[in-house]
Amino acid sequence: MSRRISPICLTTPIGYQIEKVGRAFQNIVFTVQSQIPATTIAFDLVPDAAPTPTVPHQVENAGRPLAQLSITTPELVAQILANPAHVAACNKFAHDLKTGKHTKSHSLSGLLLTIVGIKKGSNGPLFDKSTKTR
Repeated sequence: MSRRISPICLTTPIGYQIEKVGRAFQNIVFTVQSQIPATTIAFDLVPDAAPTPTVPHQVENAGRPLAQLSITTPELVAQILANPAHVAACNKFAHDLKTGKHTKSHSLSGLLLTIVGIKKGSNGPLFDKSTKTR
């Protein structure tokens, strides 16, 4: 039996060497060259950070789906448009509505108010637990 060893291929950072006996491969040895790590970009991931302040066109864009969904109560509209998180959620809902993600909902206005957090979801308990114990 003759053994033949192929040369190491190091054109890439990962190379290999094959040891062959006859027609079959006996061993495969992989070699990995160390590389200089890429420079990283520093950024902060803060989950509870305050939302960025709203730009007037974002508030205007958030008001359009409210009018289309017949959410016209002035107090409710003012409450949604005053909070940057609500404005962002309303704009995201409008985008999802245009892309067809909320087509099976019975009440789109109720779904928006639930997503924003103003209305309680209908799939939860009907009443909050009472604080009294018997």
